[in-house]
Amino acid sequence: MYEYKVVHVIRNKDRGGISSIVFPLIKALELRGYNSLLIILGKGILSEDAINKKIKVEVIEKKIKGFDPFIIKDMIRIIRKEKIAMIHTHSIGSNLYGRLVGTILNIPVITTVHADTTSTLKNVFKMNLIGSVLGWLDTLMAKSSDKIIAVSDSLRDKLIERGIRKEKITVISNGIELEEKEIDVISVKKRLGIGNEKVVGIVGRLTSVKNHALFLKSAKVISERVIKVKFLVVGDGPLKSNMERFAEELGIKKDVIFTGWNNEMDQLYKIMDLFVLSSHMEGMPVTLLEAMANNLPVVATKVGGIPEVVEDGKTGLLVQTDDPEAFANAIYSILNNPSKGREMGLMGKDRIKERFTIDIMTDKVAGVYKEVFEKQVEVRR
Repeated sequence: MYEYKVVHVIRNKDRGGISSIVFPLIKALELRGYNSLLIILGKGILSEDAINKKIKVEVIEKKIKGFDPFIIKDMIRIIRKEKIAMIHTHSIGSNLYGRLVGTILNIPVITTVHADTTSTLKNVFKMNLIGSVLGWLDTLMAKSSDKIIAVSDSLRDKLIERGIRKEKITVISNGIELEEKEIDVISVKKRLGIGNEKVVGIVGRLTSVKNHALFLKSAKVISERVIKVKFLVVGDGPLKSNMERFAEELGIKKDVIFTGWNNEMDQLYKIMDLFVLSSHMEGMPVTLLEAMANNLPVVATKVGGIPEVVEDGKTGLLVQTDDPEAFANAIYSILNNPSKGREMGLMGKDRIKERFTIDIMTDKVAGVYKEVFEKQVEVRR
């Protein structure tokens, strides 16, 4: 058993998908002999979440807008004080600082790629040139990482296309904790103003990449049919007010419930009849794994790592992006055939148990750590 200290680096902005993977990973790695420290770049509620889960945390606040060299200074101080042996970065900002610090201190750096960085940056910056340059820089610096973990085959292929050596990349799918909780479905529905309607839910930050507009356009098509449905939009983000206005423009405001950020996802999954993802691109969305673990059939766009999780026609239906009619038809076909939906949900949960659990993921990550540490020992001999 190894007893090395590993520092995981994320940003406060990474609350949600990335933190929901990193937090249980840290706890599971500790059981395998890897003591962990979490560094969060930026002050916010994420550090409270980590402390509540009994994770050791250091918060580094930004002092300068944009690139902040003081972050490097603070990271070096913390890593030396804690006698850290490895850095594991998980997002665009943390990659930059983690790789620089790793180079300065000559300690190994592992990078997990959770999404297509270049496409994400282009999406964030309205000027595509800025996004392209930053994406190029991230890819260039990726070559300094000792090992790269891609969460899906599709992300691995993109990294190889951009010049990262195949031997440096290991594909490790995201994994989740499986736990059953007793939920009072009727009271949860009542709180949200839902009666006997079917419930179709989407979970994720309201950003352009998640393409909530496709979901709402499809909801419009569904609402014009006989079947009664409530559409649940779970999450927060910069486009929340835009999407609320769009639902009103479509004339479906009364059928769409915007819940905002929610820490009780286990309750919301239990009231859904169907889970959807309308994204333009994805790595391997945690919400998809969580929904399937809750016996939910899925309708999703055929992008990124989604087809590696959803078996089209077995655990859900996959649709091409930007086709509201096809998306609505897929939703309708499952809602209109409850027995088929239940069968898909059961098969989906079995698939998660077989391939996408926290234990499966952690064993593979621990294997990467062991490989890197042993290589480091050989180099130093």
